[in-house]
Amino acid sequence: MIVRFATLLLAAACLLWAGLAGPPAVGANAMSQLGKRIAAGETFRAELLEPMLEVPEQTLAGGGCYSADLRGRMLVATRIAELALEASQVQTLNLRLATARTQVKRLLACDPYDSLGWLALYWTTGHLDGFGGSVFDLLAMSYRTGPLEGWIAFRRNPQAAFAFAEMSEAMQARIVGEWRHLVIAAQHEPAAIALDRVAPAYRQAVRNDRDRIPAVAWATGWQFLERRGSSIDVTDHPRRQR
Repeated sequence: MIVRFATLLLAAACLLWAGLAGPPAVGANAMSQLGKRIAAGETFRAELLEPMLEVPEQTLAGGGCYSADLRGRMLVATRIAELALEASQVQTLNLRLATARTQVKRLLACDPYDSLGWLALYWTTGHLDGFGGSVFDLLAMSYRTGPLEGWIAFRRNPQAAFAFAEMSEAMQARIVGEWRHLVIAAQHEPAAIALDRVAPAYRQAVRNDRDRIPAVAWATGWQFLERRGSSIDVTDHPRRQR
């Protein structure tokens, strides 16, 4: 309740700056800070995030090309779209996705090397136009611009695994490699979500990579799956001893 109230005050403060201060407004920092909280996994209800998108963009760093604030705005918009998708809000989903994609493109026009932005463009475009063909080029750009950024991998690997079966072998290998690093780094939750999203026929490709994972990390990962209540069958894949 305290977090929700604080978020409401944050949105109200931004709107007040937009209405009274005029560009440039120092309230822009609130958008980038909220984006960081969303990226870190903090949860917010959609109705508390939506007022943030009503802040005129020219109040963010005077309307200039300041990627931190644009990234915050993009994260707010994509989180609203994610919540609509999770709630199966058919009537508003496409509008939420389109709004998010617009914010993503605005960010990438400012900073074409933003790996999270390319991931968001892949995700929004895939849900709007279908996962296939040139859409995977957007995911490839996310890997190209941020191949070793762990905090992006937490979001990217589960989202990439969603369409694993339709991807090229080269892209599949890249996703498997990233999944391996998540397991080694003990980031079990995103690794488990990714594995759950891979179609059963393709999980073999993921599990075959176990020879490149230290035995302790592999065993700990599967123990996490078992505690999580995963339905993935691993009985034919004994843990390798070292």
